Amino acid sequence: MSGVEPSERSFKRLNQNFSNILYDGDIIISEKRLRELVDDIGSQQSGRKARPRRWAYRDNLYPETIWRNGIPYAFDVDLPAVAVASIRKAMEFWQSNTCVTFRPRKNERQYALFTGRDTTEPEQLVFIGDGCEIFGVTSHEVGHLIGLFHHQQRYDRDEYVTYHQENVDRGETVNFAKVSPNLLNNYGLPYDVGSVMHYAPTEFARHIFFPALMAVNENLQGAMGQLEGPSFLDVQIVNRHYNCHDLCKGRRTLPKCLNGGYVNPLNCRVCKCPTGFGGDFCQQIASSYPSKCGGLLPTASTFTRFKITIIAESTRRQCIYHIRSPPNRRVMIGLETVKGKCQEGCFTTAMEVKMNGDFRPVGYRYCCQSQSFRRLLSRGRNVPVIFFAQNGTLEVTMLFRWVVLTPDAEDNTSLTPSELMEVYVQRDNDSGVDMEMLQIPEGFGTPGGGVMNRKRTLNDMGVKESVKPLHEAYGSDGEIYEDFSIYS
Repeated sequence: MSGVEPSERSFKRLNQNFSNILYDGDIIISEKRLRELVDDIGSQQSGRKARPRRWAYRDNLYPETIWRNGIPYAFDVDLPAVAVASIRKAMEFWQSNTCVTFRPRKNERQYALFTGRDTTEPEQLVFIGDGCEIFGVTSHEVGHLIGLFHHQQRYDRDEYVTYHQENVDRGETVNFAKVSPNLLNNYGLPYDVGSVMHYAPTEFARHIFFPALMAVNENLQGAMGQLEGPSFLDVQIVNRHYNCHDLCKGRRTLPKCLNGGYVNPLNCRVCKCPTGFGGDFCQQIASSYPSKCGGLLPTASTFTRFKITIIAESTRRQCIYHIRSPPNRRVMIGLETVKGKCQEGCFTTAMEVKMNGDFRPVGYRYCCQSQSFRRLLSRGRNVPVIFFAQNGTLEVTMLFRWVVLTPDAEDNTSLTPSELMEVYVQRDNDSGVDMEMLQIPEGFGTPGGGVMNRKRTLNDMGVKESVKPLHEAYGSDGEIYEDFSIYS
């Protein structure tokens, strides 16, 4: 992404005054733990067998080493009020989405101390420096406290991310050391470039134009380094690590979760759903805010062009659509223009599209004009598309249609202007969202579907009712219990 703005919340920059006491850019660990990690790295480099222990997510004493009966915590007296508020918000997030709990320290010997300065190391020190007060950073640091390591240190990293050691600052390569399966447990969950625990592309890089990390799938590059907050998989791995599912044992019935969801350990009657899905069983499209945007977008055999503009100040606005093809078809999307806040992680003002059929990881994110003119082909027939903006304006124009793919069909990621179609314009203006549904040409048909009236106009509910004839033919209400997931 040329012209991409590096994160102003770089962990290296935020903690540069304390690099002598930090491992991996933002972690303070005991000498014993450090020796274990160095021993493992040395084992990988020398080829000798490491001791069969687990650290990071699991160590050799697991589950005795996870926090039990709540995590006692205290705040350093010199920690600014804004940092305390952000830390409390982060703890509240983890507590409301997992079975991990927090409680103020009384006289416990083992506890978490949140501090903004170098101090005598207690049992568990959580360092919050100047500039670290945003939720994405504090939720990252609390993630370390409850057992999460940096995501790009997974032993299977090279399948998903290319590490360019030649672009890394001298002396900083240890921050990219992979942790072997002897010390790390991924709980069988997929790699997530959009994890809040993942480094940004230019973290510890010598120059912002030469990233240290590049996604193997270039469409995932935009999600790397997001600081919006913990991802769906960040939460799920904590729930597995703390055996939160045990809270639902013994119940006669549990919900059947669809589309990559799983039983909510804090409410065993419903499911926790990947971003873009809602309902008790993850069978519905997640709600948008404002509510007058979002919904189902059926496809035709010819392109439909869709344009949306979201203007947002301090309040985040988000519109969630699902583009759905008929059975035995896939979705093709052409990005004509993308104008958001061009930054690593695309977490402020951007679009996200989930094309690969596994809805659990963060999807492709686009926020830069340089990401325009690309064509995407889905693995399945349902594609969640999420548009969001905060403190800025997002403008996206895209085209979509259904296609029949041959077994050897490949995904071409470029789209030339000559392939873009001019069609008819419709508008809906509401609460900072300006959406144009540019109509499907008159007379088109879909398998099992009817014909859209070319002169139909959008009402106050936007796209949902404008496509209702096709919606009823093969989408949404008639199939709310269908599982669209495709796992590798």
